[in-house]
Amino acid sequence: ITAQENYEFLDPELIYFKDGEGIKKIIRLNKLLDLYYSCENDQLKEAYLNACVVLTKSQELVHFDQSASYVFMVSAIESLISIEFEDKKLKICDCCNQPMYQINRKFKDFIDKYGYEVENSVKNEFYAMRSRISHLGNLLNTSYQRKPFVEKQTYLTGTRESMMERMTFEAFRSLTKICFRTFLFKNMKSN
Repeated sequence: ITAQENYEFLDPELIYFKDGEGIKKIIRLNKLLDLYYSCENDQLKEAYLNACVVLTKSQELVHFDQSASYVFMVSAIESLISIEFEDKKLKICDCCNQPMYQINRKFKDFIDKYGYEVENSVKNEFYAMRSRISHLGNLLNTSYQRKPFVEKQTYLTGTRESMMERMTFEAFRSLTKICFRTFLFKNMKSN
């Protein structure tokens, strides 16, 4: 895929703030493709592409089931996290000698590093929503059939909860895309 300069106005911009210095850079998405294809680390490119496949599956699933889509989005982020920690040894618990994966901590740190400023309570909710779906089987309200009209208070409450979950879902969806773009920019640029 080659960038076409005359179509640049169709190419959305990614705004990148350099760490700690407040320097703002505007990077076009076609430049991110150039970074990806010019990267000489084939292992990094393959791992990133695999994470992109998971993210794509998430985008396809959104039309059928938001709960499954959400789990895939978090898995896509976790795929990028695993790239960062592939060479690092896990800490071992002093009490039980088991590996300490610290998945929740790594998730939050990843969001801080590659996303925009997100409050801790929001990051907690993003990960808690995934845990409720994956570990407890509590699907998002949109995964259940709802009647198109309100008969009881429970239907009204369910409709309200669906709207709140949908807002959280869309916020996390946007953040996930930002993280993927920023990860690519920070890890594949040549300095």
